[in-house]
Amino acid sequence: MAERPTLATPLGVVAGLATAAIPAWYDADRMALRDNHDFDALVNEAEGMVLDALDDAIARSPGICTCRDCVLDMAACALNSVPPRYRVSLLGSMSSRPELGGHYAAQVRQAVADAIARVQKNRSHD
Repeated sequence: MAERPTLATPLGVVAGLATAAIPAWYDADRMALRDNHDFDALVNEAEGMVLDALDDAIARSPGICTCRDCVLDMAACALNSVPPRYRVSLLGSMSSRPELGGHYAAQVRQAVADAIARVQKNRSHD
């Protein structure tokens, strides 16, 4: 087994090979988890709901800046305001979204409205 880098290991030398500086927090066993499993099956339903609500709100409100920066800022702001709703989608895009209505849907719509107002008031461009 190759020598694991530690704080005592000289930077740039691991198992006799020249390497870039390896951070002290790096753990090969933990990183193998990402290599050995497909995390693409994890889906945050909040993303789809926020993007749908943002699309609807933009369509109903002419005059909102729809440049790339503003749209991404609005989406990020709204997503940071609602709790994530993760699920595992083994069927990928073929799987239908579960209905997350009621209070959560209202929370998403309010987060989108607040994000639009905030970004339009504080655009990252002129």
